[in-house]
Amino acid sequence: MQLPPVIAAAIQAGDTVIASSARAARSLRRLHGEQQRQQGLQAWQSADILDWDSWLHRLWQKQLRSGTETRLLLTTLQELELWVQLIKPSIEGRRLISVAGVAELAQQAYALLCAYGALNFLHGERLGGPDVENFREWARAFERICRKEEWLSRAMLPLVLHETAGQVEATARLLLTGFDRVTPAQQQLIEAFRDRGHEVRIIEPTEVSTEETTLLVEAIDKRDEIATCALWVRHELAATKTARIAVVVPNISSIRPEIERIFRQILAPQAVAIGEHEKALPFEFSLGVPLADVPMARSALMLLRWMNGPLQLDQVSWLLLSGFLHQQQDELLPVAEFDVKFRRQAMRQPEQDLETFLYSANPPDNLRRSLQAGRRLLPQNGSLNFAQWVDVAERILDAVHWPGAHPLQSEDFQVQARWSQLLDSVAALAFDGRKASYSEFLEVLERQARQTIFAPESRDAPVQIMGPFEAAGLTFDALWFLGADDASWPAVARRHPFLTRSLQQTHNMPHADSTADWKLAQQVTARLERSAAKCVFSYPSQNADGVCRPSTLVNFVKRKTEAKPLRISIAADENLAAGEFPPLPVEEENASILPWPIEQNAGGAEVLRRQAACPFQSFAARRLDARPMDATDWGLEARERGSVVHKILENLWAELKTRDALIQAGAEERLHALVEQHVAATLQRYRGRALKHSWTQAYLDAEQKRIVSLIEEWLDYEAKRADFTVEAGEEKLAATVGDLKLQVRVDRIDAVAGGRVIIDYKTGMLNGVSWDGLRPDEPQLPLYAAFGQIDHLKGVLLGRVREDNVKFIGRVEDARTVMPGETKLTKPPYSAEMLRGWQAVLGDLGQQFLRGEAQVDPKQYPKTCKFCDLPALCRIAESDRADAGDEADESDD
Repeated sequence: MQLPPVIAAAIQAGDTVIASSARAARSLRRLHGEQQRQQGLQAWQSADILDWDSWLHRLWQKQLRSGTETRLLLTTLQELELWVQLIKPSIEGRRLISVAGVAELAQQAYALLCAYGALNFLHGERLGGPDVENFREWARAFERICRKEEWLSRAMLPLVLHETAGQVEATARLLLTGFDRVTPAQQQLIEAFRDRGHEVRIIEPTEVSTEETTLLVEAIDKRDEIATCALWVRHELAATKTARIAVVVPNISSIRPEIERIFRQILAPQAVAIGEHEKALPFEFSLGVPLADVPMARSALMLLRWMNGPLQLDQVSWLLLSGFLHQQQDELLPVAEFDVKFRRQAMRQPEQDLETFLYSANPPDNLRRSLQAGRRLLPQNGSLNFAQWVDVAERILDAVHWPGAHPLQSEDFQVQARWSQLLDSVAALAFDGRKASYSEFLEVLERQARQTIFAPESRDAPVQIMGPFEAAGLTFDALWFLGADDASWPAVARRHPFLTRSLQQTHNMPHADSTADWKLAQQVTARLERSAAKCVFSYPSQNADGVCRPSTLVNFVKRKTEAKPLRISIAADENLAAGEFPPLPVEEENASILPWPIEQNAGGAEVLRRQAACPFQSFAARRLDARPMDATDWGLEARERGSVVHKILENLWAELKTRDALIQAGAEERLHALVEQHVAATLQRYRGRALKHSWTQAYLDAEQKRIVSLIEEWLDYEAKRADFTVEAGEEKLAATVGDLKLQVRVDRIDAVAGGRVIIDYKTGMLNGVSWDGLRPDEPQLPLYAAFGQIDHLKGVLLGRVREDNVKFIGRVEDARTVMPGETKLTKPPYSAEMLRGWQAVLGDLGQQFLRGEAQVDPKQYPKTCKFCDLPALCRIAESDRADAGDEADESDD
């Protein structure tokens, strides 16, 4: 792309060019530099190209140097904190109301009044309702303080500068470009410059001659739309090596991750690998992300918060493994090993404060020393001004060796610089002499980090992904508008809640009137079409809310250019030049590639359960040794609670042995004491880890009472059984399923009249358990029965040990030998034919595992996937699977 001739001429004449945005200004400076190099120049005078805010700041600096102004121009953060202090007394303590959020709305409302010449509204009649009147009161107090302290809001800057316009600005000609909307305050300043003899021109971006018809494309869904756009971009880049392509997306932040993932796969597949994350990409986003979400800054914020309060355990793990707290690179592996052990400890807490962590977790020495050094730097119960707190924060970060020992790349240095700017802006809050606690300092720092946008310096990538308004003043070789449906464009917006509707409509403020917003969006749409020689608008035919239609604004473009809608799927490159988008064929990959060595033990029944649920689950869990990160909850986790119940029942029946002994203990009124004894003994190992937390001891006391009640309820149920003797508990058995070697553990084997039954305890929910079909839900008991080599087996039972829901579920030959009256246990009855069926089904599942079948094939989609613990590895979400099926109801059959 070339610099527009009118702008090139203005630069040549020494004029000042003012762009509507910093991005547009950077683009114009880049084009000017390229033009100079094309002319063979190695050095040239820098062009005077600024964005509007930078131009205002330059005028203000000249005012200060001339001595005509002495007021302090408030930073955005200083002004926001002033609004916070004014608003806090009237709303602090109200539930669900954020003081900072209300202050930000008030700051925005005041800026609108300044920009649209409506400051008289602050002194009007009381007809606006409580929110409006509260804002008027706050704004009047804000103006009084500013007058008293000689402070100036940035929103007032254009109004102040117009009074002295032209007196300190030497440039005789100004050229403004890319302004979709000119506010009254901007227009007033422009007219003031004109009145004082300056030539000011506002120009539209140069129209690009359109050589091809604009296309209106209908995609199947949003993912299909993004993928097709990426393939089109790849085609355009291959056709023109120097192409400048814009991908315009309304509300880009909501789908940025999906765009980045698909664009990386299609435009830079070599950069998908984890180790290649530093490779330069052919695309970049114009909009940044909150600084608080950038890993380096996030680690600093977490660490500073940890100095004075708890972090969630997953945040502690993230921080330890981030690499930002280590003096030497070789410290990371020992810390990672420590984190694994730490997360697997019993009685972990979801929140971990630093003091308890250092005392109980026993982290590696280097890590412990650096964290202790940082903690000692924090004043206890002190109040400092914000500049002093910034100094404390910097010394804490230095003490823990932030940002770590890894080599810093270009983007890392930019993050560091942006972090330093953030600290400087927070330190500037000392301007009013106010002191704050460490918690208040952290609140301000974190809030400002969330509001501070970080975007790496532009690499001038050939593909620029941006919002509709960011493209103002820019031209491209080609442009694709993503999301041109009626729900996304024009974007839905609301009027400001602190200003009356009539005021906003009278002054034509943004979002005051839907018609005005529509006209502005129409103007932007037409401008986008004129900014590129080749233009494509696309929309999905459906989304999660239903059927989508093209935006009425795009229909306007369609009528104007006679664009022809095309229904597409992911497109093949060879057809793009002709404007055709046929489906891309999908090749299925054979998953049978890694046979399991038959001499190796494959584990327990879990292998077959996962193979039946989804072959990929079994492959990932057993072959890749994949497992989810250990979860945490207050007190004992569900698995730990289940293990405790299993252990208690094992010990109880090792002592009782028979039903007669159970009944006798109850008759002698010693059963309750016996249960309490075993429950207390089993929970004792957790009490030693309770440390100083009184709530943990209280939790264990409550859990002990709950388990005692549960065990007694279960024993009352078992007392109703026919005579039995517990022969074995937690019995290890070798089970060979064809060539598949497994090692299993049976919870309990009972001798009953005529034979034996297997019992497996379940403390969790049992939803629709099925042992039938080629893919049984719970193959554990069929495995024990079919391959456990237990003689004279008369049935298998799941013992559901849950409060108010104890019950046997299973299959037996004769219910009278187990639980008289439970006829469901014999529907159908356990039989030799049933056993042979289980042997065949499990043998087939075992062979599938041995062959290495690992396809993503959930038994019942999406129910199976809902309870899968390996979603990060599976790519079912990228498939076109539509046969969801109905979820089974809970059943005892």
